[in-house]
Amino acid sequence: QEFSYARAQQWMLNHEAFSMQIVFQYLMTIFMLKQLMKDRPPFQLIGPIKVWNLTIALLSGVCTAGMTGEFLTTFFTKGVNPSLCSTGDTFFHGRNGWFLWCYHIIRLFEFTDTLFIILRKQPLLFIHWYHHALTLFVSWFCYARPSPYTRYAIYINAIIHTVMYTYYFLRASKVRMHTIIAKVITAAQIAQFGIAFWSIIHATVLKFILAESCELDTGVLCLSWFMDICYLYLFVDFYRSKYIEKSK
Repeated sequence: QEFSYARAQQWMLNHEAFSMQIVFQYLMTIFMLKQLMKDRPPFQLIGPIKVWNLTIALLSGVCTAGMTGEFLTTFFTKGVNPSLCSTGDTFFHGRNGWFLWCYHIIRLFEFTDTLFIILRKQPLLFIHWYHHALTLFVSWFCYARPSPYTRYAIYINAIIHTVMYTYYFLRASKVRMHTIIAKVITAAQIAQFGIAFWSIIHATVLKFILAESCELDTGVLCLSWFMDICYLYLFVDFYRSKYIEKSK
């Protein structure tokens, strides 16, 4: 049966308050759980973590494979401007629409990362929980509105998540890996936000300066600007403090 974006879009619109409730409950839960774990010994949870990371790596990989055809076809046959300004009949619909929908739903489950961090009493960084909370809300909001330029951020993010969770799985499995891998993954995330930022700037110029026909929702654009500036700053600062300052 053909995937119906209209139904998925309407469901997202009808449950926008639900997405905000999830984010609020997530924040409440992690800080309450952190207090509960304060005087308790950490859990190991090696088995569940391995299963979890492998599951997300496989799901992200499947979604990446499912979205590759549409991304490459749009980019190479239609060009950069149409890829930023038009969803056409392929981005939200058909095969790509199904995998795009699935990738957004996976966001709901990625909060589990934070639970593992707290239960194992590892440092809970601001960049971690802020990134999870804001991404769910913004991606939910954007999915229900015209946002063709997000195809770049979504597709590249799916690739990075596939690599990143595979790395987490191997690390949890005690596979020895060079320390440079973590550094490269963080650099790839920064590059992802850089490309996303370029797509936002380019789409903004096309619509508001060159006055070209562009399927852009102003609310989505404003949220995208805010989110990407935040992420660029946070991830560059994280990279600087973890990999540059520590090496001095």
